[in-house]
Amino acid sequence: MTRYECLSVLAPLLKDEDLVITALGWVAGEWHSIRPKESNLYQINMGMCTPLSLGLALALPHRRVTALESDGSVLLYLGNLTTLANKRPPNLTVIVFDNECYLATGGLPTATAGSTSLAGMAKAAGIVHSYEVKSLEEFEGRAREALGREA
Repeated sequence: MTRYECLSVLAPLLKDEDLVITALGWVAGEWHSIRPKESNLYQINMGMCTPLSLGLALALPHRRVTALESDGSVLLYLGNLTTLANKRPPNLTVIVFDNECYLATGGLPTATAGSTSLAGMAKAAGIVHSYEVKSLEEFEGRAREALGREA
């Protein structure tokens, strides 16, 4: 399963008015090639995709917000996990693509290349609906679930 395949599955699940914020890196270009909409925001600061998405979700409770995150970005600001767990906006979905490396810097490994589990860390922070998926079918199921969830 590739990130591009996941994004291709995700795109038709979203409405035109849904806001999508991307992390720094290749995900932005891939997402733009799949779903070039005015409701996309291509975030360029590492570690800021989730907090920006959280702020938008809280400020715009009538809009669905989806964050397309990376493992390196999440690891940079782990405190974001605890804030997400405490705020729990029902209109926010955070999808983390974990390639176990900092691709933009030549592929240096992130902590997830070892024994670190981002889904496990998120659950420990209090994010109940946190999952690690291994297949495209599982990704689609979890994405549909998350986008339809009320809380």
